[in-house]
Amino acid sequence: MTLSAMDPNSPYADNGQTVQDRINQLIQQRAMFKELAQQADAFFQTMSEQDWISYHTRSATFGEEAALRWLVAKHGQK
Repeated sequence: MTLSAMDPNSPYADNGQTVQDRINQLIQQRAMFKELAQQADAFFQTMSEQDWISYHTRSATFGEEAALRWLVAKHGQK
């Protein structure tokens, strides 16, 4: 919300990025996270108790995105 209130052409960081560039990055990140979460949803129903423990441990340690990536990588191979 803060970024959308700013001039899209104004600089965002020292690397030449604009506010609009950052907004576009965040939109892309959100879409990627939603896709990852949808992929993971298929595995939540069939996870073993140990996988649930591992998932929650990874989520607490490395963050939700890393835990979802682990889950999709592990169960997507089956």
